[in-house]
Amino acid sequence: MRAYISILRFDHWIKNLFVLPGSLIAIIIFNKDFSGVLVLNIFIATLAASFIASANYVINEWLDKDFDALHPDKKFRPAVVGEISSYGVYLLYFLMITIGLLIGSFVNLYLLISLIVFIISGLAYNVKPFRAKDLIFFDVIIESINNPIRMFVGWFAVVDNALIPLSLVLFYWFLGAFMMNAKRLSEWKKFSSKSERLMYRPSLGTYDDHMLSVMCFVYAILSSSSLALFAARYKFELILWLPFFILILAWYFKS
Repeated sequence: MRAYISILRFDHWIKNLFVLPGSLIAIIIFNKDFSGVLVLNIFIATLAASFIASANYVINEWLDKDFDALHPDKKFRPAVVGEISSYGVYLLYFLMITIGLLIGSFVNLYLLISLIVFIISGLAYNVKPFRAKDLIFFDVIIESINNPIRMFVGWFAVVDNALIPLSLVLFYWFLGAFMMNAKRLSEWKKFSSKSERLMYRPSLGTYDDHMLSVMCFVYAILSSSSLALFAARYKFELILWLPFFILILAWYFKS
């Protein structure tokens, strides 16, 4: 039971705080008043996204077990050492999806659709024949799309009759791409040869450290530019946060 609980990665639920800026921005743009119903909807949306995220982690852990066995840190995961079964994994996967969609359906249809897209994103990233994580550049682009999906979840917890500004969606997407690309760079450094990287993950063996560093730089510029465009169009005071945002990106890249 402990092994199955561990693959749900409850400690990663903190990432679903990316739902909250979507809600906050919707509240600011549409001048929504805080109410018990509004707070409850935001809580439900965040919780639903967390269950869907756990479902994605479950399928990721199971389908990656043969590759994780080659990783210096991941080789001790439950799926690698044989502590979980395929029956248990798929049962847990569908249970998490069912709970997430059921919870989300209490808010509105648009939130439910966003959660379904979240599920599809996880399948596109992990499952063959597409399995984006094995494709250079697509591994980062597809995984980072979870960021704007989370934003849509938060947004539709507040409004259901408007779309998020494109500049804000791009900001969230490129921010996620920067973080995922930095993660790739960190993984790249854990292996000493190209053959080891290719065996662990085909896309990782195609990269080199210079390419990954340059792509981090590109994604940082794109996310900063998108944030500036959003601020100039909707809330110019936000432009004052841009230097702090850039410093945060620099700190994240360095660490």
